[in-house]
Amino acid sequence: MNHRNTIGWDGFGRRALGAVRLSGDTYRELAHSPSVLPQAVAVILLGSLASAVVYLIDGDSPGLSVDVNWGSYPVTRENDVFAALAGAVLDAGWGLLIWAAQAALVWFLWNRFSDRQRTWQSIAAPLGFASAPLIVFALLELVPAIGGALAAVGLFWTLIASVVALRAALDTGWGRALLLLVVSSVALLPFPIAITWLT
Repeated sequence: MNHRNTIGWDGFGRRALGAVRLSGDTYRELAHSPSVLPQAVAVILLGSLASAVVYLIDGDSPGLSVDVNWGSYPVTRENDVFAALAGAVLDAGWGLLIWAAQAALVWFLWNRFSDRQRTWQSIAAPLGFASAPLIVFALLELVPAIGGALAAVGLFWTLIASVVALRAALDTGWGRALLLLVVSSVALLPFPIAITWLT
């Protein structure tokens, strides 16, 4: 079946929901349409925006992947809106960089060791949509008493979504998809530590 046609924004919500529901069919659709890359970027940006909203309401957001002491910066020290905005911008930029780098690592490893070649776009689009659970679970952080636990569930859900995305994009088994996710994540692990230290 050939899915290589332009997929418009009209089905964006359906695809994001399918990604949250861990639908293999949704991830396969994304892998076969390079036109959805901007939509994958939008999913990552929406996740950062949701975490920024939580920060603005609650004063803290574990969903923001970059841990910065905004109180040390004059522009954000006494203004929560600026702090939330700065966090969202930094988190979004970092999220996009990690997404692109991880997709590139998976693309390189897969094409190096497999005779079934894939394009970067066919890996990056599903992997970007695998961030969709972060949008939902970031907002669930606001639930009193159990918000922190729900945030942890969201992170775990996102990891599972990433494995489902890679399995669908590469048409491979669970073991290889998990291995590629682990190897690419470990390879990128020094970068969050470095960015947190620098900020």
